[in-house]
Amino acid sequence: LTCTIKFDSAQVSQLRALLTGLAREPTGGLLAKTPRVSSRVFSYAWILSSKSAVLLKMTWPNDFGRLSPGFLTILLSFTFQGAYCGLVVSPVGPTLVNAISGSNVTLAVSFSGAPDPAVTWFMKNFSLPVVTWAINSNTLPDIDENRRNVLRIEPNGSLTFVNVPLEYTSNYTIEITKSGLGRSSITFSLEVFSIPVQFLPAVGTRVDSEGKIVVAIQCVSEAWPKAVVSWSKGSEALTNGTPYQISSDTTQLEILGYNVSKFLLQNYFCNCSNPLGSQTREIVLTGPSISNSSLLSSQNGTIVTLTWEVPPTSVVTGFDIQMKGPDLLGKNHTQTSLDQFYTIQHEPGTNRSADIFILDPNLTYMFRIIPKALMTEGDPSAVHRIGPGEGLSRSAITGIAAGIPCGILFLVLLGGFIYFCVYWNKNKSRQTRYPLSRAVEKAITSQTETTPHNLLTGGLKSPPDYNRLQQTPSERSVALPTFGSPLPVRVATTV
Repeated sequence: LTCTIKFDSAQVSQLRALLTGLAREPTGGLLAKTPRVSSRVFSYAWILSSKSAVLLKMTWPNDFGRLSPGFLTILLSFTFQGAYCGLVVSPVGPTLVNAISGSNVTLAVSFSGAPDPAVTWFMKNFSLPVVTWAINSNTLPDIDENRRNVLRIEPNGSLTFVNVPLEYTSNYTIEITKSGLGRSSITFSLEVFSIPVQFLPAVGTRVDSEGKIVVAIQCVSEAWPKAVVSWSKGSEALTNGTPYQISSDTTQLEILGYNVSKFLLQNYFCNCSNPLGSQTREIVLTGPSISNSSLLSSQNGTIVTLTWEVPPTSVVTGFDIQMKGPDLLGKNHTQTSLDQFYTIQHEPGTNRSADIFILDPNLTYMFRIIPKALMTEGDPSAVHRIGPGEGLSRSAITGIAAGIPCGILFLVLLGGFIYFCVYWNKNKSRQTRYPLSRAVEKAITSQTETTPHNLLTGGLKSPPDYNRLQQTPSERSVALPTFGSPLPVRVATTV
């Protein structure tokens, strides 16, 4: 239990001199043990206040046992204004804590004066309670739902941050309470630092009052301390001045010029750095272009909406919406041919969609978008078609019309080829066959009846019939035949 005794402010100097003198005595004088002096604090027993009173803080029973009866008598001779006992919470270490984003950090405390007090941690100077718990309680700590992945409370009431994010930089106050003993609090200041993280540069284009193209490149990397941005073109460092303008916070570079070709094929670099590290990105500006486009029609087919996208580093100051087909209802346009695109409206460089009306749902229209940088035009977008003939383009119809007679001609040629093949095969099968003489027929018959192996052996004996040799004696109805040379056969050939 920690108790605080307050003395009369009129006797502050006398008491301070007395306590200071006692502390300097090598043997301790009236003290049972010599206290150590650390600035304003005499460890174990008292605090010398530089203000209007002296507070003597002692923990029962430890510190009281260190005082001799004589010293207690001197203390009682001073005007005694009162005493009170209560909770005390103290930081273990500095109250200004720095941490790297993603690391673990603990706001460490210790307390005395009562066992198992209730602990509450507040964020932003008591405005937001984030953790509530009773020391040594069997119940789980009550941690703010949005911070449970980061905050942990230790058994002694200290607050730990797990993988602390950058946005947790704030003041944190711990308050401990115990019924009948009041409350005690202390505030920490946590500052989270981080190296610059990966980022994507943003490019924007506009035309200023003098008619110049202004290309703005912005590089912002989340970091603390805040990252400082430096700019370069190739190996050349860029500074403020024509044609480059750098914003006061260094996060934006503006490039000014009348000709879009001045901006193209140049490698610009932005480097975001702070004491913990840096990140560099390269920006290569491209000419006016469209990366994707689409067309959406209203339900009755009288209004269409064109939408498109632009590459992130493309320099674009405006768009021309072009159409091919009959005039829109209520608008007359003089054109030489229905097969040519013509501009029907202009859109600023910041727009990414355009509505076109009024269309005749019974007619066919085609639309496209032309990106521009002042007078420089980029490649047109894909052509979008709408109308009754939406399924087939004019070129497809022409192809089909030309393909029909070609197909008929191919079928005629194929039929003729098949007929020729059948006719030729039939004539071949009708060739004249001459009758064979009786001698030839007899010779052929004799050849057929001759045993093949006798003709091929060349006078050698033929191999035995193994199928017969494998028969059992009971299966043999007659004795095995003897093999002899076949009778000679005369073969006649008629020419």
